[in-house]
This record gives sequence, C-alpha cells and structure tokens, in this order.
Amino acid sequence: MDDTDWLVMLGGDGVVTAVEGGAPVAWVRRRIDDCAGVPAAVLVAARAFIRGLSRPFAGSVVRRTRLPPDGPGLPSFTLIAVEAIPLRPVEVSIEAVVRRALQPLMVQADAAQVSLRVEVADELPQRISIDGDKIAWAATVLVGNALRHVRRGTVTLPGCQIVVRLAHKAAQGMISIHVEDDGDGMPPGVRRWLLEEDPDTGLAAGIALRLVHDVVAAHGGGMVIKSSTELGDRGTSVTLWLPLPS
Repeated sequence: MDDTDWLVMLGGDGVVTAVEGGAPVAWVRRRIDDCAGVPAAVLVAARAFIRGLSRPFAGSVVRRTRLPPDGPGLPSFTLIAVEAIPLRPVEVSIEAVVRRALQPLMVQADAAQVSLRVEVADELPQRISIDGDKIAWAATVLVGNALRHVRRGTVTLPGCQIVVRLAHKAAQGMISIHVEDDGDGMPPGVRRWLLEEDPDTGLAAGIALRLVHDVVAAHGGGMVIKSSTELGDRGTSVTLWLPLPS
C-alpha cells in the first residue's frame, strides 16, 4: 500500500458513506465492521467515534479523528462524521468573519507566491444574521482548495491569483461569497461528480465541497460551481449564496 491518508466518512449508524485517498470503494454503503481489510485499531477507534456522536459537541459540523499508519508503507486513516447542522445565527459582519478566517491562508498564499485578495462590494450590508463559525469554515474550505490546486509562484514565474468577492444582490435578497482562481481548472469528468457519486466508482470528487453545500443549504442558500480547462477561460469559481431576512 502507499503511505497515504485514507479518508472514511461514517454515518451515525456506522455505515461508510464515502471514501477518498485510496480506501476501497467496496466499503461504501457497508457498516465499517463488515468492511474487509479495515485494521483492528481503526475498527476500535471507529466504534468509539460513533458512540461519541450522541454526545453534545458545541458548534460542530464535522467530527474528525486520525490514526497513524500501523507500519511502513501502510496508510493512515482519517475518520470523519457529519452531524446534523444546527445553526446558531447571530448578527455579524460578514466581511470581518471572512477576513479573520482567511488570515492563516493569506500567510500560506504569500509563502507560495500566490496572490490572494478579498474584494468587498460597497453596498454589502454591515451586519447579517448567520452562523458565522460555519460560514467561516466554508470560506476556508473553498480558499484552501484553491490554494492546493493553483500554480505556485517562483522568482521568475508568478503564481496564480485567488480572489474572494463579497457582494450583495439586493433584487434577489441575497449576499454572495465568490471564490475564483485562474488555475488549471477541473476536467469535465471531475466537475460532473463533485457533489454526486459517480456510479462507476461510487465516489464523489469533493467530500469537503459536499459539506460546504450542506452548511449553505442549512442557511437556505445555495452553491454554484464553474470550472474550465480551456485556454483563455481557465480556472475555477465557487459561489455561495446566502439569503437575507426579508
């Protein structure tokens, strides 16, 4: 086996709902106890992990635990579980929430010589009622994904650009968080199955994006993903839409 990290998403009933990183697709839709090849230590951790889902954990969208490899050449395991998404909306400045959340990623982008900037529309409401922690997490997922996939800069060749735009669509009663990069873009075969399972593999290409979608949907909003590999129109954009109280 490769020395990689196998990601396994679990439901509260112990059923594997998704895998990434090399974990067998055959595990999906089976109880983890019934999956062939799961190390004993992972099974023990998974059982304890599932039992813990019934206990309160303030502000949690995702629970995660990681187990190191059992030996050289063996994979590590990351177990994650998505709980119900209770919202705790409060009046916040969406600009402040996003800028604060992206500070660590700004440092990473600077070190990689990637341009990362935040643009804020003049008409953006000063304060809105959202679950700021969850929206902050969603924004970091989008920008973190972009940072992982765009070209890093060098002394002679600048890196790609990532732009985060905060806008207000008054006619639709919405605000938007738009994350755009000018990287290589995603091939159609990847784009098609970002949020849905590919029937040939049983996998969705982006577990984290599915969670972002669920967080935004819990707010009554939506998500739009666009990507192109075509020269002259290359790059990826993800827009989160959040409704404003009427």
